[in-house]
Amino acid sequence: MAISYIGKVFESASIADPRTHSVGLACKAGSLVCIAVAGKRSGAALALAGAPTDSKGNEWHYATSPSSTAFAGVLYCRLTNPLATSDTIRIDWNGTPSHMWASAHNFEGASGTPTDYGVSSGTATTWGTTVSVTGSDWLTFGTLILPNEYAVSGTPINSSIERDDNNATPVAPWCSCFSRNGTTGSTHTIGSSGVSVYYKVFGISFPFEAMQSGGRNNFAGF
Repeated sequence: MAISYIGKVFESASIADPRTHSVGLACKAGSLVCIAVAGKRSGAALALAGAPTDSKGNEWHYATSPSSTAFAGVLYCRLTNPLATSDTIRIDWNGTPSHMWASAHNFEGASGTPTDYGVSSGTATTWGTTVSVTGSDWLTFGTLILPNEYAVSGTPINSSIERDDNNATPVAPWCSCFSRNGTTGSTHTIGSSGVSVYYKVFGISFPFEAMQSGGRNNFAGF
């Protein structure tokens, strides 16, 4: 069995705080939902006020890199209770972003307990971060923000697949997210490449775990 990408659950660039997102894709119990988040906040660091919540009472976790100019992170949950298109997911910030982007994606066959996470930033032509992976099947998911750029393009690296971007034009920042399902190796560098600009990438990895028909899952996060 393998980890499968099912599709996009929602996308939003609203700076409302808190922000309640409508689920646009039904997600099975036992599937993993990963939400890429990226943004800025004027005058203070942007961070989450706490873990997300949803209308079905699932237990969510998050790993982020707070910053006023280049916030990036991943919110994640291996669902105990399925989500229907009538359900919602709420993200609560510690202060209203001046820019914000969130893009949620559904995977089946991935654990809800991460193997590793990491963040990289700087000025370079390759915008990626390296995380450890384990097992015969694994998933990496990454969030990219180019805080001072818009209307740019990149080329995914190391078999990363770009799942979504914010199509930022004519206002910065540029944001996108990537995933990769792999079967070999002990590390994976997820991200993209392009011109030499300042970037931040936050990445997380998950091992394989078979889908379950019911019952509760044990969660661990960062």
